[in-house]
Amino acid sequence: MNTYRYLWRLLRYQPWIYTGLSFLLIIYALSFLGEGLLIRSFVNALTGQMTAELMVWSIILLFMIVRVVRTLLLVANTVIETTLRHSIGALLRRNLFTHIMEQPGAQALSCSPGEMISYFRDDVAEIAMFIVSSVVAGGTLLTSLVAIFILARTSLLMTLVVFLPFLLIFFLISLIGSRVRRYRGASRRATGDITRAIREMFQTVQAIQLANAEERVIDQFRSVNDVRRKAALVERMFTSLLQTFSANIVNLSMGLVLLFAGPLLRTGRFTLGDFALFISYLVITTTLPNILGSFLMRYKQAGVSFERMQSIFAESQPELLVAHHPVYLRDEFPPVPALIRSETESLERLQVRGLTYHYPQSRNGIEQVNFDLRRGSFTVITGRIGAGKTTLLRVLLGLLPKQEGTVFWNNAQVTELAKFFTPPLCAYTPQVPRLFSKTLGENILLGQPYSSEEVQAALRLAILEDDLLSLEAGLATPIGPRGVKLSGGQLQRAAAARMFVHNADFYVFDDLSSALDVKTEQLLWQRLFEQQERTCLVVSHRKAAFLHADHIIVMHGGRVVAQGTLDTLLSECIEMQRLWSDEEEIHQL
Repeated sequence: MNTYRYLWRLLRYQPWIYTGLSFLLIIYALSFLGEGLLIRSFVNALTGQMTAELMVWSIILLFMIVRVVRTLLLVANTVIETTLRHSIGALLRRNLFTHIMEQPGAQALSCSPGEMISYFRDDVAEIAMFIVSSVVAGGTLLTSLVAIFILARTSLLMTLVVFLPFLLIFFLISLIGSRVRRYRGASRRATGDITRAIREMFQTVQAIQLANAEERVIDQFRSVNDVRRKAALVERMFTSLLQTFSANIVNLSMGLVLLFAGPLLRTGRFTLGDFALFISYLVITTTLPNILGSFLMRYKQAGVSFERMQSIFAESQPELLVAHHPVYLRDEFPPVPALIRSETESLERLQVRGLTYHYPQSRNGIEQVNFDLRRGSFTVITGRIGAGKTTLLRVLLGLLPKQEGTVFWNNAQVTELAKFFTPPLCAYTPQVPRLFSKTLGENILLGQPYSSEEVQAALRLAILEDDLLSLEAGLATPIGPRGVKLSGGQLQRAAAARMFVHNADFYVFDDLSSALDVKTEQLLWQRLFEQQERTCLVVSHRKAAFLHADHIIVMHGGRVVAQGTLDTLLSECIEMQRLWSDEEEIHQL
């Protein structure tokens, strides 16, 4: 999708804002042109060369009115311009974020988080500024064309002489357009590298200190920063040189006016008022090349930004980046709709057939996994480290894209796993829960409008109600980045409460009880089994889970090697016997 098509889609988003800004700029242009004509009349009146019957004080009054109107227009223009810029920016960020959230979890980002931050911050801002600059460039072009027409009618010779330098600017812009694009791309990539380096250093502070590698890491960061500094310097210097050259056209044009005005004034074909008119209009007409040059450079830079952001969409339709959706700059956000489960969707039977996934450039993964779950059952997936347990859950939930296999929910095939296995049908807790730097209550609800009764029921199921008494503000207690203020067990139980609050049909746990003591784990399973209508799929190696299980799936090397009841597996499956023995040894220790 070409840059101009992206931009055309964005220009059609909330067109009344764009139209309003354009209208204000037209009125502003007319006021500027009118001001120039008033200056000419005023100077001619002072020199006795005025042809119209207009008093000097009347001209002054009109001039003051025009100035007041222009001031009001500038205020209104600032408000609408800001609204337009933020509307376009919010739309692009909304579309980027939505696309990321709709992708399989393990493949959501095709670039580093640092690069992604650069997309959301720098590239979006670049495009939004270009949209605004397009209005400014259009208004300046219209004003300049009308001004040139008026000046040509005043003195065609002077107009031709003054505006010849403009050709140099347009020739220069067409000559260096490709370099602008190349320098901007290099600068953006270098900025992304810096952001990524900072993120990695913050994430590995302890490892760096333990390895006594502070100096080496700083040297590496300094090297990356030097690359970014040089790229930014080249881009900035190149852009500044072009802008400086364009700006000096004003001085050159004014010099030509002074040079050629003298002889014309002596012959009487050119009045002092005409001279004042030329000087007045040159202020905007000679900035036209600079503004158009900036406009063309921003167009090239916007193209780079579109290419960078489009890279995360892979083979998706490119128009998704600029698809129209509502944004909320001043209005309140719409209420989050409650998640309602239809009784006809309630799980009766889940069938998995031939589920297969291999990690890129590796044979690791899962191969031809088959199993069935029935309503109200408690199924445990177990196996040694690397057996494929977590991978199986991720593929089933659509967090990894399946390569083969089918999944049936109540005998109906599920085609989009990632969109289907979500609340209120399914709720999931990963092996390493992710909490946000918010309050405990906000981490549990995640914006959903659940009642206090539902929250209390979830806290009870997660064995978390007593822990609230030790927190300074209960559910309103900030838990810090990634839940740093909570213990490992509290963190896992908070994630469990976030899952239980949905009151889902199908619960999926990935080693939920690994950070829990034996007593807490037994109480958790006991309370969960009180929910007789809920179906559970649990990854675990703990005896408490095995003893509660209706069905156990044993995995090894990415395949299901056995499945059945605990008694059957202990008598027939060597792998299960080893897992049971290992767990007994751990408990004895």
